[in-house]
Parts: sequence; C-alpha cells; structure tokens
Amino acid sequence: MRFEDELEREIGRELSALEPPRAPATLLPRVMAAVARPWYTRAWLYWPVPAQVAFVVAMVAFVGGFAWVLGAAADTYGTASAIMRIGWRHFLEPVAAYTFAMALVVALLISASWAALTRVALGGISE
Repeated sequence: MRFEDELEREIGRELSALEPPRAPATLLPRVMAAVARPWYTRAWLYWPVPAQVAFVVAMVAFVGGFAWVLGAAADTYGTASAIMRIGWRHFLEPVAAYTFAMALVVALLISASWAALTRVALGGISE
C-alpha cells in the first residue's frame, strides 16, 4: 500500500466525519432584500418588457435629438470640421487626459501582473 493511498483514505474519513456547512444567518435576509428590490434597480434585461421598450424609445429620441442638434450646428457653422471641433472641445477634451492616464495605469498594471504570473505560476525564473 502506497503512502499516498493511505493518506487519501485518511483525509476522506476525516472529511466525511465533518458536519455539512450551514448557511450564514444573514443569507436569507440578503436574498429576500434582493428579491424585494424595485425592478428599476436590477439589470436592464430583468426589467419588465414595457419598461425596456420605453427605455429604448427614450434612447432613440435622445440620440435623434442629439443628431438634430448636430445638424443644426452644421447648418449654423457650415462645415463638418466645426461640428467635430465643437464635439472635441465640449465633450472629449475635458476627459481625454484622464482617460489616457487611466489607460496607461491599467496597461502598466496588466504588464506587471503578467510578469508576475509568468515568473511564479508558469515557472519562469523559479525553475
């Protein structure tokens, strides 16, 4: 009889002697609170169908209105470059630096994580 087989049987006996785990006392209240939440606080796919349709109609109206405003701006300014300049100056420029900085930080974190993963988990230098 191998040591590993004996160890496996011993561990199996010890685990089968344990009581089954019990759910925490806070589980049922949390589940009941999640079920009682209003529909609009849940994910969009779980909204009632009329609410989903109303949301889609509202978004189409919003995008259409935005396009109409851009069209009016195009008539006013006369060129597409003016519209693009307006879009950049009022919508993109205020967040561009922050977005770039966050993307750079995320890229560095991913690179560091990948370097650590290849060295530790995939057996890089430690072999």
